[in-house]
Amino acid sequence: VFALKEAGYQEGFGIEPDVNNYRLLVCNVLLNRLEGRTSLFNLAFSDEDGWAELELSTENFGDHRIRNTGGECAVSFGEGERKSYRVPKTHAGRWLVDAVRNPRSTLVWIDTQGHEGHVLRCFLGEQPCLPPPYLVAEFWPYGLERAGGKKSYLAFLAQCVAVYDINAENWEEANPVPIDLLSAMYDQMLVDTTATHYPHTDLLCISGN
Repeated sequence: VFALKEAGYQEGFGIEPDVNNYRLLVCNVLLNRLEGRTSLFNLAFSDEDGWAELELSTENFGDHRIRNTGGECAVSFGEGERKSYRVPKTHAGRWLVDAVRNPRSTLVWIDTQGHEGHVLRCFLGEQPCLPPPYLVAEFWPYGLERAGGKKSYLAFLAQCVAVYDINAENWEEANPVPIDLLSAMYDQMLVDTTATHYPHTDLLCISGN
């Protein structure tokens, strides 16, 4: 909504896996009279098509998370006890190619509560999809650890031509953050994580494609 009303974008799409949040998103778009400029989808971005378990937060409706079916992470704070239900998921790279009119000129903003590594995996290795030229992804080590997405996330950062921490002061004037510093940031944020403190930031990733 901000992008369309304040930041100069002409059209946008929104992906939301939780049905109640999706309904709220639809209402928000209607209240802002943006229905003619948006496309909304009730599903989850991931690295494959199929179904996922969405674990629900009772305290923060923006903190629902795709459950790691590989097992509970050692650094969890009991999120495995959350109620969950099945939601459809889609391969993010192929979806962008199929559903977005011009993915090469689209800014993609990903905030998937730790599932970012799986989404970014779509643009690595044997996956056939080119990453969008400009992509913002939440960088939340605790969530990535729980989801098993660290390796893919850091591998994606390593192949970018430039990465910026857009929550850093005067980031527009700063040099790109090198991969070794990003890895060190990851480790320090994880050390600083507690049950009530989750260090995180947002990274602007420029692919150069």
